[in-house]
Amino acid sequence: MIEVGLIGYGLAGRAFHAPVIRAVPGMHLAAILERTGNQAAEKYPDVRIVRRLDELLGIREIGLVVIATPNDTHYSLARQCLEAGRDVLVDKPFTTTLEEARSLVELAERAGRLITVYQNRRYDGDFQAIRKLVAEGTLGRIVRFETNYDRYRPQPKPGAWRETTRAGGGILFDIAPHLIDHALILFGLPEAVTADIRIEREQALADDAFDIMFHYPRGMRAVLRSSILAAAPRPRFVLLGAQSSFVKQMFDPQENNLRHGNIPRDGPWGAEPE
Repeated sequence: MIEVGLIGYGLAGRAFHAPVIRAVPGMHLAAILERTGNQAAEKYPDVRIVRRLDELLGIREIGLVVIATPNDTHYSLARQCLEAGRDVLVDKPFTTTLEEARSLVELAERAGRLITVYQNRRYDGDFQAIRKLVAEGTLGRIVRFETNYDRYRPQPKPGAWRETTRAGGGILFDIAPHLIDHALILFGLPEAVTADIRIEREQALADDAFDIMFHYPRGMRAVLRSSILAAAPRPRFVLLGAQSSFVKQMFDPQENNLRHGNIPRDGPWGAEPE
């Protein structure tokens, strides 16, 4: 049994980590670090709640630490956990700089510990279907892949750290890791990358839209896009092949289910009606 300590009980910790840890056979949610408030204790009365990192690392049974905190805290927390002899899973984005990322990987190698990034959208049902289509060559040679993650929020969200200028804020750090991961899994490293990262809302302080294009051989392109001013969202996925195409209009339901605490007792978490 792997004893797990969870750092952070905001949206990520509450919706995307704690329920998954509880559901995976062989893992036990031993402790949650929630600095203030009692939401974790109310939801998980059988789990130990701590307020400081040293309290969490003082629980000797914990072998894996999951970090679900604001982006600019990932590096420091992950480093302390590695130095304390724990394996570490960090919510995306891994860190806010390449230098920090390399430093953590090197530290983990020296310490003989595991460190990785939480890329949960690899396991969305619609993306799993796309992986199968590409692997089996169902659509023929792929010439274009589009992944769109659109929302509509005309006004910045008050008090949201992602909407500030602090390191790791903005939609690029928030959403792009998912879309980039999809393209890399399907097609590998591109030959070139072009990108337009911008602010569209007049009151916004952090980037709230991007268009990224990965350039592959033989004219193949992967287009990754996101906007918070999309009153009419674009299709979630578009895949164009020499023989056929695939279009997925709506979001995989898994995130919305997790946000609202709708955890199925059995069967797939992201099942959609035919």
